[in-house]
Amino acid sequence: MKMSIKSQMLARIFFVVLFLLYLTISPLGAATLDSTYVGESNPIIKNNYDHPLEYSNNDLKVSFKIGTLTITSVGSGDPPPLKELKLERSGNDDEESELVATEEIDGEDEFDAMLIARITYCGSRTKIVLIDDEDSKKMLKNKDLKDCPNPYPITIEFFMVIKDINNASEADGVGFQFVSGEGPGNFQLEAKDTSNNRTDVPIDGSTTASPFAPPEFTDGSGSSFINIEEIDTTWDASLLIDQSATGTLFDLVSELGSPGGATVGIANLTLGGYSGHPEYGVYITFEDAYKGLGDNSFRLKHEGFASYIPFTLFLGGDEITNGLPHNWSNLSFPPVINQKNLVVKVNYYEAISKISGTYSDIISVTISPHETNPFTL
Repeated sequence: MKMSIKSQMLARIFFVVLFLLYLTISPLGAATLDSTYVGESNPIIKNNYDHPLEYSNNDLKVSFKIGTLTITSVGSGDPPPLKELKLERSGNDDEESELVATEEIDGEDEFDAMLIARITYCGSRTKIVLIDDEDSKKMLKNKDLKDCPNPYPITIEFFMVIKDINNASEADGVGFQFVSGEGPGNFQLEAKDTSNNRTDVPIDGSTTASPFAPPEFTDGSGSSFINIEEIDTTWDASLLIDQSATGTLFDLVSELGSPGGATVGIANLTLGGYSGHPEYGVYITFEDAYKGLGDNSFRLKHEGFASYIPFTLFLGGDEITNGLPHNWSNLSFPPVINQKNLVVKVNYYEAISKISGTYSDIISVTISPHETNPFTL
């Protein structure tokens, strides 16, 4: 009898320990909400019906996808009850974003775009939401979730619909980037359960704001473009100084020594390659063979004696300093011609005081970029 009573007491203690252990670990397995966001690495402009994107605004016919957000219930137990799902958008003070194109379409290279979400939930239900301001936006409302105890997974696909482009074929071969400060911004998620409790939904493990689009798609940030996987932004410049129209022999007194000097050549700069930068320019350096004589003057040397005549060189009206770079800016691509005259002037009295004869100079010319974009010569 004593042995039997002792066995029963041990059984009770073991039962109580199991019960307490169950109470301790059960809350750790409760289901919670989590989400992942995958941005499009190569967004391509398509007609809305090709995505498909059921959007009723007939004025907006093309769009590109920028990312997909997937919200899931994780952990054991019933999925968290959902009454409302909000998206908070920040980073853009306007309801629209602005895109700049690498080429003009119908005479325009800047286009407004609007952010739209396509939501799939409760199995096969879908909903389109225009995210038209920077404040909180209800993705799902109580009426959307009626008769749906488990809406997960919830998939939200984000698109930018573009104004003033009527067909995706018009954008073939054209790259786009968001104007700095005019992109879609960042976003956060907030869920409300059926007891009106609000919780921040982590996005990739964090509740801080996540960007809709990476900074690589911002104008001037690099070579990542919407609608084109990558564009070669290298541009090149070639320089030709033509003396065939002006000749190479001039009278020191009557031509070079005149108040206006003489045109001794025509400089032609031709651009090629990428033409999407806002401004193009190069540094041009003129350096003569006698620069080491003590100052930065250009000098003509007598053909037989160590006799020199200083002269001034002008490029398109700008005086050039021997050996120092000169900025030739605002260059254009063909068919526009980048052309400037080279003019030489000497001091009349300096010229007539020198030994008579033939004077000449050899000038080397180099060009280099004055912008930070990729460049070849």
